[in-house]
Amino acid sequence: MFKLTKPQKLSVDMKKKASSSSTTMAFQRGDRVEISSNEKGFEGSYYTANIIARLSKKEYIIQYRTLLKEDGFGPLREVVSADQIQPLPPQIPVTGFSLGDAVDAYEKDGWRRLLSPWAF
Repeated sequence: MFKLTKPQKLSVDMKKKASSSSTTMAFQRGDRVEISSNEKGFEGSYYTANIIARLSKKEYIIQYRTLLKEDGFGPLREVVSADQIQPLPPQIPVTGFSLGDAVDAYEKDGWRRLLSPWAF
């Protein structure tokens, strides 16, 4: 999978969900991560955030980097399940991709998985 950051900049999607292993990944305060959304209409999208605090093995307080509070003032903070958190993917340059490749495209403050409409 590829993450489309700009029409000609791609990075390999090497993400590993915390829930996919037998041991839960432990994140530290200040870690920059991605949060997968399970909110209706936003399933499959994910957003960058920072870890604010670890509440338990299964819950963290996070602060989104691109989402604001409902009043529009300041970044949104939420308590999320550890299985919604994944580390940021490594930024590996990719020289091209083919029509139909799965890519993660940045749209409306978050990432969404798409099939590539372009070939390079």
